[in-house]
Amino acid sequence: MAVLQLTIVEAQNLIAGDDDGWSDPYCRILVGSHHKKTRTIRKSLNPRWNETFSFPVHPKDKDLVIEVWDWDAVGRDDFLGQVYIAIDRLEGTYEVEQYMLGGKHHDDHRDRGSIFLRCRVLTKQNQGRLASHQLAMVKQRLVESLENNREDLSLEGCGLSSCPALLAEKLAGLTSLDLSFNQFSQWPDLSPLVRLQQLSLNGNLLVNISPTISSLTSLIQLSMNGNQLSSLPPEIGTLMSLEKLVAANNQIASVCAELGRIYKLEELDLSGNPIQRLPPHVAGLRNLEVMNLSGCELADLPEEFTLVTRLIELNLSNNHLKRLPDGVGRMTRLTILNLMFNELTDLPLSIGFCVGLAKLGRYCHRQQSDRESRHVE
Repeated sequence: MAVLQLTIVEAQNLIAGDDDGWSDPYCRILVGSHHKKTRTIRKSLNPRWNETFSFPVHPKDKDLVIEVWDWDAVGRDDFLGQVYIAIDRLEGTYEVEQYMLGGKHHDDHRDRGSIFLRCRVLTKQNQGRLASHQLAMVKQRLVESLENNREDLSLEGCGLSSCPALLAEKLAGLTSLDLSFNQFSQWPDLSPLVRLQQLSLNGNLLVNISPTISSLTSLIQLSMNGNQLSSLPPEIGTLMSLEKLVAANNQIASVCAELGRIYKLEELDLSGNPIQRLPPHVAGLRNLEVMNLSGCELADLPEEFTLVTRLIELNLSNNHLKRLPDGVGRMTRLTILNLMFNELTDLPLSIGFCVGLAKLGRYCHRQQSDRESRHVE
């Protein structure tokens, strides 16, 4: 089966959806029967999302459709523009391209701005093939890093499906490695890179994480956005130096209990995954300050969740929550709590102890029904 990889980079010169001259834009992505959404950017006509997604593509799927909407706190969201892209023309390189946004009707000639995307379709025929210019690019970057004794290396967008031997043999001192937007379907063997602190594998074809990840004990930041990961392995709990973990827009259905061991973790993004429940062990994330669980399948939260008391920003939008734990009032550092598009009809009284809460997203059941009437995921 073919795979469509998409990064929504940014939009420019969007129309204003609100009376104050601003919009709160987000994107809705449609590929066949699959729908995804980006996060909402507040008060911007030039939003930058930089979010990566992966979609299976069937022969009957003809178009990639991207709609831009303005989120409204009251009433229905406003349509800002859309673009249709024929899937069969997306087998090229993964370069950023600009697309003009159009209206819903052919006679709508209003200037709606533009959107910048990176998108490609990987088929069995073109997966794993490295063009001559890509091979030259890889060699050049490796040699430059080696000759200049650099501690950072970017092999982003080089078409790699496996790690070059030189990476492990000569560059064991690397502290930062970017392997984003390649064609890795298996976790690369990076065990010799014991000094690695930052690793990015966004926009690949990964379906699992190798147990060898436990050798990367110096990792501080790990980003795996827009792959096809089905789970986080127990070995993730051995990364005791990790401060930021991003695994958004994968196929992760459950969260391992070992995640709660990463006590230094400050930022966690698991948005856009079909996660139905969190383990009570999440209470171990005592230093977590930013957590994004939007667009998951959560129906409830364990009471232990409220022990993550250092949270400042919490995004629970686009789930199926019917209630919040009674102890939510323990989270007194919260300043942003996004509950949009859930099935909540009330909030616990203890939320009154969250005195720093400056922004509370809409949460009532009526607005959930309003979302469904718009056919927004």
